[in-house]
Amino acid sequence: MHDFLFPNSLGFVWEKLSKYLGFSQYDASKVMGLAAYGDGAKTIELFSRIVTDKENMSVDLAVLRHESPDFTTLEALFGLPRRHTPVDFDTDNWQAYVDVAAGLQLLTEQVLLHILRKFDRTTYRHLCMAGGVALNCAANGVIVREKLFDDVFIQLASNDAGTAMGAAFLIWNQVLGHPREYVFNHAYLGPEYSDGEIEAVLRRTNLAYRKVDIEKEVAQLIANGSIVGWFNGRMEWGPRALGGRSLLADPRNKAVRELMNVKVKHRELYRPFCPSILGERAEEWFEGSASVAAGKYMLTTSRVRAEKAERIPAVVHFDGTVRAQTVYAQDNPRYHRLISEFDALTGVPLLLNTSFNDSEPIVCTPQDAINTFMKTDIDYLALGSYLISKH
Repeated sequence: MHDFLFPNSLGFVWEKLSKYLGFSQYDASKVMGLAAYGDGAKTIELFSRIVTDKENMSVDLAVLRHESPDFTTLEALFGLPRRHTPVDFDTDNWQAYVDVAAGLQLLTEQVLLHILRKFDRTTYRHLCMAGGVALNCAANGVIVREKLFDDVFIQLASNDAGTAMGAAFLIWNQVLGHPREYVFNHAYLGPEYSDGEIEAVLRRTNLAYRKVDIEKEVAQLIANGSIVGWFNGRMEWGPRALGGRSLLADPRNKAVRELMNVKVKHRELYRPFCPSILGERAEEWFEGSASVAAGKYMLTTSRVRAEKAERIPAVVHFDGTVRAQTVYAQDNPRYHRLISEFDALTGVPLLLNTSFNDSEPIVCTPQDAINTFMKTDIDYLALGSYLISKH
């Protein structure tokens, strides 16, 4: 259909604006979280000086200067000094800065819709997206809600990390001559550890542990207010925790959001937490986009149905959206059963789910999980069929 030549890239715009707002060039997800607190309408016209043609994605490099450490053009454009520390709730001119973040988010949505509407001239009804910008779940939610396509698939490691899988597929198909037969229908492609392997690790520790009906016990612990580290089956491929290596909590408890940010994750308070919901129940709770293919990988946002929002305050973002993962029994039976057990106890078919880490890569091995469990305020650790407590 159309090519946009280097360096006309939304990704470069996000990198530069992230640094302007005091973050690193790799912190686009934090800027996206900030955007929910701003009003993009206040700054969107200023962004027309950066992206001068939305339909053809033309960037004015004299303004953006994406490879330069100079921010004077952006400072003049927005009337705000470049931040040397990340924007946060206590930042001077907080609202003005988050309006810039919101304008960037709105620009992204407008550019993507301009590009995708070109497909109206074709018979294509299924959209597949990749690239770092495809991890922008808020924009993906807008795309889905516009109903331009029958379904949307997003490669869940669609940033630079995903080139590892792409390289393997390239060799498999084009060098070795094997057919293109792989269907990407779940995220659980990483290492897995048996109960025997897990117990061998536990025996080398001083931790008390017991083998239990893990789904039933963990559901009860979460319903009682505990934060649980959940280590189950094969590790997820990509940046999202999807019930393989997750920290889980009760979405009904608003206070758990601050507790998780401050005492476990040690991250910014404005960043939202996401729900994992039974796929067959998603439409009861969320409007529209939770049930598409992208929803399995936590890569799109949905609006919470008004009558449900007050029941799950810990996972509803400031703008009334959630970035939900839809969980199906055929993909992860143990995780699906856990959520089902929690639903039986509470009438809520979802859990707060965030990545099992503390300012580090997501845990991979049983020893990784034990290390993070011991240094944070996680209450319980579920390792395979074993339950470990600090109490």
